[in-house]
Amino acid sequence: IDTLSFTVHANTHQDIDLQVLRSVDSTGWVGADLHVHAIPSFDSGVTPTDRVMTMVAEGVEFMASTDHDFIFDYAPTIEDLNLGHWLQSSVGVEVTPLEMGHFIAFGIEHDFLADAGGAFDWKGRTPGEVLASLEASGAGNISPVTMVAHPRDGILGYFDQFGFNPHEGTPGTGGQPGTPDVEIPLNSQVTDFQIFTEQNFSLNFDALELFNGKRFDLIRTPTAKEIADYAADPESVDAFDIITRDAEEMANLEAGTFGLGYGHMGQIDDWFTLLNLGFKHTALANSDTHNKTAVESGCPRNFVQTGTDDPGYVTESEIAEAVRNHQVVASYGPFVRFWIGENGIGSELTGNGEHALQIESQAPSWMGVSHLELYENGTLIESWDRSQAEASEVIWTVETTVQPTQDSWYVVIASGEKSLFPLFTPVEIPNIELQDVVMEAVGAVLDDTSLLGELVPIPRTYPTLPYAITNPIWVDLDGNGFDAPGIPAWQVAPENPADAEE
Repeated sequence: IDTLSFTVHANTHQDIDLQVLRSVDSTGWVGADLHVHAIPSFDSGVTPTDRVMTMVAEGVEFMASTDHDFIFDYAPTIEDLNLGHWLQSSVGVEVTPLEMGHFIAFGIEHDFLADAGGAFDWKGRTPGEVLASLEASGAGNISPVTMVAHPRDGILGYFDQFGFNPHEGTPGTGGQPGTPDVEIPLNSQVTDFQIFTEQNFSLNFDALELFNGKRFDLIRTPTAKEIADYAADPESVDAFDIITRDAEEMANLEAGTFGLGYGHMGQIDDWFTLLNLGFKHTALANSDTHNKTAVESGCPRNFVQTGTDDPGYVTESEIAEAVRNHQVVASYGPFVRFWIGENGIGSELTGNGEHALQIESQAPSWMGVSHLELYENGTLIESWDRSQAEASEVIWTVETTVQPTQDSWYVVIASGEKSLFPLFTPVEIPNIELQDVVMEAVGAVLDDTSLLGELVPIPRTYPTLPYAITNPIWVDLDGNGFDAPGIPAWQVAPENPADAEE
């Protein structure tokens, strides 16, 4: 980088021409934020004009309107601001039941004359009926993309509310969302309620939101050791420890030296279980922004592979197709790609034997990626580290080989320890969840609040860190269709520490 020396005196000024150079080559990919709120939502005061400007300022190139039970179209606002060369949009909605979790779709019809833009009433509908209604609300010839938002967000989390158990399940063979031959177990205590039954638990959606805003506490399931160490000494464990795995930690999990922690499930680990059971939901990352600064637009975002990276030529149907085809990297900054042979993210290839695998991570020099993880069927099989000095290098490429013994899927995670401040602010005040408020209220009346969960000792404040996960590449050994591998033997259900003490 060339430097320029200059002096500014008290009574003079200097005019300097500067050019910001793009260091990351993301040709053929666009940045998309598919969970966004503004003033049509009851809990946001951001005007449509300000929301569009925050997206453009943060380099988001495609956005979906997903206000709470209100359908809104940003296209007229983008056109009025003459920003169509920088940003395109899709019409969407977030269906917001209080007790069942939240469901999102984009690529849907907007009725300018109807109340709430034509949003439907979710009352009395099961999750499957809500998802079916969203699928039927497409605009023109576009098939809406459906997703589950923040699945582990307590009372607002679909998986938490239905008690999805990520440690059990019989794999199916269909390999598509909604496959009927997959047994999905739920924790038994929630089935006492009429709505929270296995019959009402639907996995018939396209995508799963693994990253939501700055909720790093929802990303991974901590190990029992991390929970115990943090309880004993909070300074000894931070968010980076929990969201990353390394070879030593994986060896201990496989050996049973310690297992996964009890009482706090991570969304990546839920997704790994669903992949192992034969479901192919696309992993997504969205800001869920309701304001302008607390959670910035595009923090996090999706890198979506398209035919062009010029936002002016990107269409919502192209984005929808790419998301359904799993051609997405979910990211808090790093841009990661990998290939098995010539097959990229979202591909399924056929072939027995050894396969060459290449990973390429890109991040600006000020961001820094220092850790890479490679997963096979949810088990970490290789990881790489580099120093902070090396992490300033923009491109990091590693090559290895894999030789699956059964049909397998592969995912890459890239991360760094350096805070993204001031680009993205840290979480300095712990999130106050609706679940915590309800627990306090119910606890004042009842002794038993077990159905609402418990506060597990993990970091609740943390910096915003570089972190990204790819969608899978699937390897079908015999060409007879992908046979789901099932949950790995080391992933056993954790014991409740309270039961162990009895």
